[in-house]
Amino acid sequence: MENETCGCFPKKQRFTLSVIAMIGLILILSLALRRSPKDNIDENYTMTVSAEGQVVAKPDIAIITIGVKTPRQLKIEKVVSDNTIKMNKIIKAIKDSGIKDNDIKTTSYNLYPVYDYLENKGRVLRGYELDQRLQVKIRDMETVGKTIDLATKNGANEVSNVSFTIDDTEEFKNQAREEAIQKAKAKAKSMSKLSGINLGRVVNVSENFGSNYPVSYDSAYSTRSMGGMKEAEQANIQVGENEINVTVNLTYEIK
Repeated sequence: MENETCGCFPKKQRFTLSVIAMIGLILILSLALRRSPKDNIDENYTMTVSAEGQVVAKPDIAIITIGVKTPRQLKIEKVVSDNTIKMNKIIKAIKDSGIKDNDIKTTSYNLYPVYDYLENKGRVLRGYELDQRLQVKIRDMETVGKTIDLATKNGANEVSNVSFTIDDTEEFKNQAREEAIQKAKAKAKSMSKLSGINLGRVVNVSENFGSNYPVSYDSAYSTRSMGGMKEAEQANIQVGENEINVTVNLTYEIK
């Protein structure tokens, strides 16, 4: 009768609740101990500085798009044959100049019908056109103009998207990163001195990469080449330089 009149739990239930409470306390303590040092840092007591490092490098690869657009032919077999003959001739000339197979890639092959619209007949098929394009990677920068000339002299009537890039940028990124970190550290030291804040250890580092867009040219050159070029003329392509940028963010603990 005593258990029925008092507001207490039976002894067995009190023991079960005590065990559950102890397990919960152990889990809370375990999670607290497992928190990383970074978790214990109050973001109100940190300072982040940013700086950019920049390296200027000369491109070592040129990428160009070479195309053959075969005008309308009545028969589909004729337009395919004419285009294939021209493109095969271009590819052979480029390979003979020293460019390897794996640096030549077909990027598009578009065969499509051409229609006229007549008032009394509606849509009338007039023939077919074919547009095929190659992407060519040139590793000898001295031969960019020569490659363009070879292509146009052997039947190409479109040259576009001439761009220059750097094959392996990792070394330049490392240089830019080192410069950015040194600048960030100097900036943090200066800010600490001017503000009177005492900085502790670096608790976080992040970075962002960037580069200027590769030097590029549009297809204006192909328009000149289709008109017929003199033997002595050759495309004068300027390579220029590319910039590689790394921005570093250092977060310091404030003592």
